[in-house]
Amino acid sequence: MLGFVAHAESTEIRVDDDEIEDARWFTRAEMKAGAEAGTLVLPGGVSISRSLVEHWYGGRLPGHW
Repeated sequence: MLGFVAHAESTEIRVDDDEIEDARWFTRAEMKAGAEAGTLVLPGGVSISRSLVEHWYGGRLPGHW
């Protein structure tokens, strides 16, 4: 499994309705609030996606998933 860090050139999101069901942008504050409230489901602790999210966030995220 590989993971990459990149910078978006636009905030436009296009969902293909085939492979991706939902896509949204979050601020760090929104991500923290959603994780604490349990309304945002984040990837599991050993996944590359979790590592990428926490790298962007700048540390461990609160909440249980």
